[in-house]
Amino acid sequence: STMVVEMMPEILPLADAEVAAELRKSLARQGIAFHLDSRVTAVDRREEGMVVKIDGPGGQVDAAADVVLVGVGRRPVIGDIGLEAIGVEITGHGISVDERMQTTVPGIYAIGDVTGKYQLAHVASHQGVVAAENAMGRSSTMSYKAIPSPVFTEPELASVGLTEVQAREGGYDVVVGTFAFRPLGKAIAMDQQEGMVKVVSERKYGEVLGVHIVGPHASDLIHEAVAAIELEATVEELQRMIHGHPTLPEAILEAALDVDGIALHKAPR
Repeated sequence: STMVVEMMPEILPLADAEVAAELRKSLARQGIAFHLDSRVTAVDRREEGMVVKIDGPGGQVDAAADVVLVGVGRRPVIGDIGLEAIGVEITGHGISVDERMQTTVPGIYAIGDVTGKYQLAHVASHQGVVAAENAMGRSSTMSYKAIPSPVFTEPELASVGLTEVQAREGGYDVVVGTFAFRPLGKAIAMDQQEGMVKVVSERKYGEVLGVHIVGPHASDLIHEAVAAIELEATVEELQRMIHGHPTLPEAILEAALDVDGIALHKAPR
């Protein structure tokens, strides 16, 4: 059996809350136990294994374990390499860079996790391209508005753009559409019907602000949404895209249609 201890009220606290909850329910059905709003206070090694002490809303719990995996994030190891001596600014998040990936010292660039941005390999790779182009005299800037964030659970989760909460906090008049994979022909044929797609948009212009997916091949499906957000597409433009049948991307089409309450395979709102 597997147990997950999470300090926040929901797993994947940076993901859209509704989609994260859907993933948690799916994982729970597979037998994974969750302790939310909890933290590990100690791990005791014993001959028969380990005992993990968990402090949560219901008090302290002792859990027996054979293996303990600690996943609490990373910090850049940059304190003793002389950067500050030459004028490179370092904050609590890492090395300060501008949109050209240049540090506070002209001609010195930094990319990847040490910049304190998204700790994702594909982000670091693109930052490297931007830094290299600027180092060679070309003008290139880094944008973070359409970063795909895949999570390789089973089912997968992937997000791009704003969550519903972020959009509302940003002052948008938010309209949301959702669609479950369950009635989708391809999902039925694959026998992978867990999950859903959620489209977050704003009412005035219909611009797509975020797309969040939990389900089969979410890490692949999200790139249609990446293109939509990068190109500032509207919900209507997504609705008018012809999607092949039977395919999983039809769930994105249906979620876009549901923004207006006209999804083909969902009861009208």
